[in-house]
Amino acid sequence: MMNNNPSISISNPHPTGSVILKIASVIIAIGLILLIVAAFGGGSIYPLTFLLASIGALSIGLILYVYNTLGNQIPGIKNNHVWFNSISSKGTIGWILGVLLTGFYVIL
Repeated sequence: MMNNNPSISISNPHPTGSVILKIASVIIAIGLILLIVAAFGGGSIYPLTFLLASIGALSIGLILYVYNTLGNQIPGIKNNHVWFNSISSKGTIGWILGVLLTGFYVIL
């Protein structure tokens, strides 16, 4: 059954994320910034240190995020409300995305 939600807000007004998820997101962002700095030569003195620091920050942040997001759930496939989304239930967004991806594939 579908929930009757009178709100027309696109965003979630009350996010359910914990403090650990926010910390993990910050660690991931720091890892991405370090990777971008290393890619443009900002760490030219110690390039290996920048690379390892960025990969380490990305790995630690992703592990924290995934463990806190999925760690308390029972194992198995999660198809929660997949067919109710417009992109996966043959809705307008799904058709547009399908045509764009098919066109991109044909152009290649």
